[in-house]
Amino acid sequence: MWKPIPALPGAWFSPTYKLVLAGNDVPPLPKGGFLCEEMGLGKTVEVLALVLGNPAPANWVRDGDAAGTACVSPSESLSTHAPDLLRDVHGTAIARRPVKTRSTATLVVCAVSLVGQWIDEA
Repeated sequence: MWKPIPALPGAWFSPTYKLVLAGNDVPPLPKGGFLCEEMGLGKTVEVLALVLGNPAPANWVRDGDAAGTACVSPSESLSTHAPDLLRDVHGTAIARRPVKTRSTATLVVCAVSLVGQWIDEA
């Protein structure tokens, strides 16, 4: 999506957006996407091929994303030293520390009716 410009060190060009930016202004590549097609065109097979053809990099669970390549979620800025307060069923405050978890799982969001169909097709 972004290509370095050899004649201008530190500058990057996006053929998609026809835009030149300094290296520190280039946004990280987005992750995820949508697959919206008509019924019967093989979306399930496409998704399975993408998931199996793009496994997480070696040591990703331990090391995470390389600097500047990941989109940051608001929850990542939560301090592990300042607990959030929750209330139990009696209204008593309970301290809860945010936990970061990395997973190599793939989230597939679909209509509930498709799950039964996929089980039948498996």
